[in-house]
Amino acid sequence: LTCLMFSRHADNPRRFGDVNDNAMYWNFVVATWLPMYACLYWVPRL
Repeated sequence: LTCLMFSRHADNPRRFGDVNDNAMYWNFVVATWLPMYACLYWVPRL
């Protein structure tokens, strides 16, 4: 998706929704894994 946005095809407004969806997905992944990481690796050490 990054390569596509830096190519000549990025001028199509239809692509902006794809970028937004991709960004929201990765924000969700990070927000989900941070508490899981804390629970799996830090809580048992306390």
